Amino acid sequence: MGDKGFEILLERAKFNRENDELLYLVNGFFCFYFAILAVTLLKNISEYQINEAKI
Repeated sequence: MGDKGFEILLERAKFNRENDELLYLVNGFFCFYFAILAVTLLKNISEYQINEAKI
């Protein structure tokens, strides 16, 4: 009886190849976005510290 809900969850979670490719594309975009965000943040922090050291 308890396994029935789990089976429904597994049935709804099934993906086909097209959904997997779309998921890979979206995940790749998010990884690229967060990498650029991290590099920008580190660049801004380092520039701020360099400017503070000059003053």
